[in-house]
Amino acid sequence: SSPSGSAPAMVALDLDGTLLNSRSKILPSSVKAIKAATTRGVTVIAATGKARPAAIAAAAAAGLAEPGLLVWPQGPGVFLQGLAVHG
Repeated sequence: SSPSGSAPAMVALDLDGTLLNSRSKILPSSVKAIKAATTRGVTVIAATGKARPAAIAAAAAAGLAEPGLLVWPQGPGVFLQGLAVHG
């Protein structure tokens, strides 16, 4: 939690080697945690070396490629694929 004891406003999650397992899948326990955080008003975004379409594909397989969840076409995120893109 933040210093004031409230939930953080935003959490950025790395995909490869962190959120994605060795089979490039997001574990059900991680999906549950991400959905619980967003329900509490926390913005959860992807921060990855993947291009946005690859990040969306990984999130979509776990049902997290929707507005307000991990990543979606117009959603916030940090994607580094030859150049830095955020927002």
